Amino acid sequence: MKKLLVSLMIGLVAGLVMAAVDPVAKESEAARQMMFAGEFVKAQAAYQKIVTDAATTNQSILASAQSGIGMCLVRQVKCEEAVIAFAKAIKDYPTISDE
Repeated sequence: MKKLLVSLMIGLVAGLVMAAVDPVAKESEAARQMMFAGEFVKAQAAYQKIVTDAATTNQSILASAQSGIGMCLVRQVKCEEAVIAFAKAIKDYPTISDE
């Protein structure tokens, strides 16, 4: 439990730092917070806006948003759509990895 809390705090701080650098990162962080709050439909729409608007060239943010769409779909038990979203993330952002 302690490790989970530390990981969440590190993720939150990293998200806030990124948001200060790239305005779209702020949108990404907001979508992530919606997802953690269980607002999966809202989070999915926010992630979709990031991907569709293409207001950033940051491939990491775009890949994360596309993967976020997949995660939101999984949480909504829309597994077939989730697989398509994850496949799109892999196809569109092949050089991005989760390290």
